[in-house]
Amino acid sequence: MIFFDNAATGAIKPNCVYEGAINVMKYLSINAGRGSYRLALYADELIYKTRKEICSFFNGYSPERVIFTKNCTEALNVAIFGTLKKGGHVIASAYEHNSVLRPLYNLEDKGLITLTIVKPQNGAVLKEDILNAITPKTYLVCLTGASNVTGEINDYEAIGSLLKQKGILFLVDGAQIAGHAFIDLKEQNIDIFCFSGHKGMDALQGVGCLIFNKELEIKPLTFGGSGSETFSKTPSGYPELLESGTLNLPSIISLFHATVYTKKNFTVKQKLMLELTDYAVKNLKKIKGVKLYSKQNPIGIVALSYNDYYTPEIAGVLGDKFDIATRGGFHCAPLCHELLNTKQNGLLRLSFSWFNDKKEIDYFIEKLLKVPLYVY
Repeated sequence: MIFFDNAATGAIKPNCVYEGAINVMKYLSINAGRGSYRLALYADELIYKTRKEICSFFNGYSPERVIFTKNCTEALNVAIFGTLKKGGHVIASAYEHNSVLRPLYNLEDKGLITLTIVKPQNGAVLKEDILNAITPKTYLVCLTGASNVTGEINDYEAIGSLLKQKGILFLVDGAQIAGHAFIDLKEQNIDIFCFSGHKGMDALQGVGCLIFNKELEIKPLTFGGSGSETFSKTPSGYPELLESGTLNLPSIISLFHATVYTKKNFTVKQKLMLELTDYAVKNLKKIKGVKLYSKQNPIGIVALSYNDYYTPEIAGVLGDKFDIATRGGFHCAPLCHELLNTKQNGLLRLSFSWFNDKKEIDYFIEKLLKVPLYVY
């Protein structure tokens, strides 16, 4: 199979990721932090080592404020609900994934917040777009680092600087930019950063992260065992306050190895994503009936429509007839499709990893031209 759906999940991982996770499953099937015996302490040590590595990679605030979740969606929910200010105002953009929109809609429907959705006019969300939406009650801005539909990178660095001056919290959904674009939480004034391990970071499914600054207090969404402070109503500090229950040790350790690998090869990966997206865009432009919604980008995403076909049908043909994995449809980002006027047919999304090459793009284009033989 040719796999061009890496923005959903990376299908192929570096060998060190598999080996690290398998070793944990075989030799360290332990509930970390729930015992004083050697293996439990060692597992706890490995988890802390992973927190440190992630904190270093993103220039976070402290390892204790690197919180493990099951995915980016959970991390975003913890961040949004855990920082709620009743009666406050929140800003988000039309590029947001439902993992951001639905929690915010829930709070808005309950009358707990007011919500403004910024609709950028010229591609990326810019500082001016956010500035114009700020009110005296604005306490939080939620912004995806890059669109999961088109790969468009928002100007989160300039926006972070603006929000720091205004004293407004800045939450960045890093599901697509983590492992692809440069992130420095301190320098870019990002107060809360959420990402999934299994996309650009190349870890296994089952682990995400919530990273936040030292001044911020985030309330927990779930409650339960923490391995410490058993007689307290809740743990008194982080990370235990936000990590109830058993952690996914194999996936967390896979994220450690993936982070080390990504850090070492980051420049190579960025260069390859730029080359592949540029190659795809230039060659797809030559095809009659193709309309492109992406430009060259380090995220590895190219979105298109073809002959006004329903894009899930195109993806179905490519998968069933030619064994090419793409994503057709609406990508859990409804407002983005409204903004792009693609609400009817959606978009076909190609998303690359460093295990793809130009020959695979050539093969995709060759088979895309055959799609009209199979659609009705």
